[in-house]
Amino acid sequence: MWTRHLPSLSACRWKIWAALVALALPFCTTGCVPSIKCVAFSPIDEAASYDWLIADRRYSEPLNTWVRNDGLERFLRRAIAYGGVDALKSQYGFDCVSKEAATCPDCYVCRASIAKQVAEQEGRHSCIAKGRMLIQVDLGRGRLSAMTNWERPPLAPDAGKF
Repeated sequence: MWTRHLPSLSACRWKIWAALVALALPFCTTGCVPSIKCVAFSPIDEAASYDWLIADRRYSEPLNTWVRNDGLERFLRRAIAYGGVDALKSQYGFDCVSKEAATCPDCYVCRASIAKQVAEQEGRHSCIAKGRMLIQVDLGRGRLSAMTNWERPPLAPDAGKF
């Protein structure tokens, strides 16, 4: 009889199941395998980070030089709005000194030094600290200015290559 040459029902189910697994496997491996994502050492570390310019294989700001840090300024404005200068001291470890108390009682210079984590895109040595970032914040009369200086060795020649 011609039905003898047809595969059994259990064999068909097995082939269908195997085909479905084969189709689903590429999607699962791309969606299920975790990628490496560095966790910032601290909120200040994350806020003070320089952008990595992929095409140029360098940071957006020069290293070992004082530069204004707009991202850090935005972060610090929010922190001060919720907790004042005391939040910078207690939550983020800043050392704040009042300046010219007679003419500006709410003017401060705040300083901190943090271990600075490299950008994930810098390459093989991601998720580690390289050097220290010095931070200076000037506050008063409704103004806030944040300067950073990432003191670290120069970038490796192969930075940004994987």
